[in-house]
Amino acid sequence: MKRNSLVSLGLIGILTLAVSGCNIFDEHIIPEPSTKGNFVIMVTPETKTEMSGNTVIWSADDTLSVFAAENGATTEYGNNVKFTYESGNNFTGSLTLPLSAYDWYVLYPYNSEIATPFANDKTSSGAIRIGSAVGRDQEQDGNSSSEHLAGQYFPLYGRTLAVPSAQVPQITLRQALSVLRVRVTNKTSDPLTVNEVSFTGTEPIVGSFYINFANDSATMFHVDGSSSNTAVLKVKNGTPIAANAYADFYLAVKPFKANSGSTLTLAVNGYEKTIDLTNDVSFKEGKIRTLNYDTPTEFPPLLEDWEETALSDINAGDVFVIVGNNSNGSSYAMTNDNGTSAPSAVSVTVPGTKSSNKLVGDVAANLQWNVSGNATDGYTFYPNGSTETWLYCTNTNNGVKVGTGENSIFTVDDSGYLKNSGTNRYVGIYNSADWRCYTSYTADNIKDQTFAFYKKTSEYAKSYAITIDPAITGGTVSTNTSGTQYERDTVTLTATPATGYLFTSWDVYRTDDSSVKVTVENDQFTMP
Repeated sequence: MKRNSLVSLGLIGILTLAVSGCNIFDEHIIPEPSTKGNFVIMVTPETKTEMSGNTVIWSADDTLSVFAAENGATTEYGNNVKFTYESGNNFTGSLTLPLSAYDWYVLYPYNSEIATPFANDKTSSGAIRIGSAVGRDQEQDGNSSSEHLAGQYFPLYGRTLAVPSAQVPQITLRQALSVLRVRVTNKTSDPLTVNEVSFTGTEPIVGSFYINFANDSATMFHVDGSSSNTAVLKVKNGTPIAANAYADFYLAVKPFKANSGSTLTLAVNGYEKTIDLTNDVSFKEGKIRTLNYDTPTEFPPLLEDWEETALSDINAGDVFVIVGNNSNGSSYAMTNDNGTSAPSAVSVTVPGTKSSNKLVGDVAANLQWNVSGNATDGYTFYPNGSTETWLYCTNTNNGVKVGTGENSIFTVDDSGYLKNSGTNRYVGIYNSADWRCYTSYTADNIKDQTFAFYKKTSEYAKSYAITIDPAITGGTVSTNTSGTQYERDTVTLTATPATGYLFTSWDVYRTDDSSVKVTVENDQFTMP
């Protein structure tokens, strides 16, 4: 399904059922219950709601789940029949109809696992997805575009009851979701390009949900482990927003109510703002709610780190470093630019204690990787920014290479080693010089090694105020700066003793925890 312009969120169209080949505006005799026939559901996609003029366009691969049940049925709802797109506004499917009046329930898109429109608890089978699958992001192409608000992650549903057997049913499809329009106003003096928008609610709002679509309004129950409180929108091909101008960004979420006293979080390019509610706020089915986001007049510095992350938690587009640790405590990263020679082992500094999980120091470009795949099917590793070459293995000890060869799928073995699926060889560090692959991880050349992945992260620096104790006597204390300082800033202290006094030492403490003393060297300290 495609969308021409802004989602209208309300009545989506009229479904008309008729015997194939007949005039859809006439009444027809429904076949005997024992007779299966081909029927046509006709969808009029023009949307006429509060945002009149927006259009849904059906695509060749669109399908519907259709349930037909005798009127008033409480347990027998008919089979989940797949209706497929034919042409124009027509969908076709094959089913058996009762002789008497009957009820119709329709869900877009088709899902074979949904057994009934009357799901009533979290033990139901079959689930719809709203916005995105958990762990994945929604994606908008350009500023103020809403064309992405259609398709498999934007379900529609409808019903009509007690339709006489000789009458053509008409069904109005409704949105099963709510849409957030985040209006970003650039309050800085420089153009701003938005790359990511996220919203965190008070309950699961994206991912997989069981759905009861047998009533006027749908009821949904989140699937444990397959839904999230946070919706993330990636923006590709975004254009700079001029100073004091705005652009709109759209996220689909499950309808929900946030109660008074709760907190919502909205972030643009990782810079968070909280919304503390003083009254209940409902994000309603079939409605668009606008949230205004004014940027600060100046963004704090953006800090980059390399944090240890399980490979299963690294997604396509993430940048990371592959690190091996020898039993002697030395650590080495894998290069991505040696071509058909074995990747070099470049010494890196890893955290000395478990309380820290970040690489120390700068990370060169030739140590940075991307990945595709998953834990079930395996992973393929690419040099950051390119998919023209990849990591692969040949069936020799010196067979680890970067290029276009076969055997490019890797898994993390129970031993913790990277294992190449095509050759069944284990990857490790050879002689602290390069990376090689062996038939056993207990081979002397690579035994007793551990491996980790460090993902590139970025967040805005926290800000702090520097307070000089007013009770200081015997001289004055000053700093090289005034006002707000940011995390990792270097602050220089100057002590000017009064006549008859000598300076002895510095005592600097965190304001939020006075038990933590900050280290001062050469009259300088780093903001924590």
